[in-house]
Amino acid sequence: MPLIVLVGHPCSGKSRRAAELAAYFSASTTENGGSGLGMEVTVVSVDGLKLNRATMFSSSESERRGRAALKSALERFVSPSPQKLLIFDYLNSIKGYRYEAWCRAREAQTPMLTLFVDTPVETCREWNATREPEEMRYPSAAFDDLVSRMEAPNEEKRWDQPLFRITDPAAPLPLEAMAQTLVTKAKVVPANIAVMPARMESGDYLSELDRVTGDILRAVLAASAQDGADAGGPSVGDSIVVPHTKSTVLLARRIHLAELRRVQSQYVKLARLRTPDNNPSAIATSFVDHLNVCIRNPQSTGAAAGAAVASAAAAAAASASAAAASSAR
Repeated sequence: MPLIVLVGHPCSGKSRRAAELAAYFSASTTENGGSGLGMEVTVVSVDGLKLNRATMFSSSESERRGRAALKSALERFVSPSPQKLLIFDYLNSIKGYRYEAWCRAREAQTPMLTLFVDTPVETCREWNATREPEEMRYPSAAFDDLVSRMEAPNEEKRWDQPLFRITDPAAPLPLEAMAQTLVTKAKVVPANIAVMPARMESGDYLSELDRVTGDILRAVLAASAQDGADAGGPSVGDSIVVPHTKSTVLLARRIHLAELRRVQSQYVKLARLRTPDNNPSAIATSFVDHLNVCIRNPQSTGAAAGAAVASAAAAAAASASAAAASSAR
């Protein structure tokens, strides 16, 4: 489901533009300026969710609830289906909001673009004052506050790309260029570990995760207990052979039991959600990579866990691809 994120001041004409987009992309023929794509269009908006502007922006708490409803609707409708289009018709003036939408698009592996309806503030103010019925208007104080919050989209920021900007309220939308961006020449930014959806794993997997990392920890502790080469144990700089993997733990410095337990705990918390492979060898290799980084640099524990799990994900994907290719032959 390609995603269009609208950005603009209150009463800048975003909903009118959203209606134009919906009509264009849903048209099954090219007659009367239609796209011929016949897409199923969903518009997420304040009006669609029946949120009252006068009350939604009357306090930070009511605005938070309204924003939560909009965000929930966005996450519910966004999908990888190429025949569905999602239009997010909201102020989206805060760059953090747009970044969240960009992350959801990456997670769903669907293209996205940003449409900045950059209508002059005074024009927006006039339109708000004459809006009917009256409950559709923004209160004056709320209007001024929302205008002051605007963090204009920047074409250099990845979450605002590609960016289309309309400054003239009477100007037509570049519909064909937008269709090419979303459909004909669509580009999808690959998802990474930060936006990949969390996975619920089976009890067997969790047991395997604890067992494998525990076996490795015990092997490291057993080897470290033999203090130095004179006692038959490893010295600083030596490698320790551990079970379940051909990778070895490099003893860059002495590490105590409490630190090892902490490293294991932090790794397991992330791996329980993200690790894509239940294979003991993959788990062990990923954990050893993580452990080696943490021994070398005690300050890098969190980043090391993310890097190790991401590396395991890539290795698992490559293995699955190779297996599929072999099966096809």
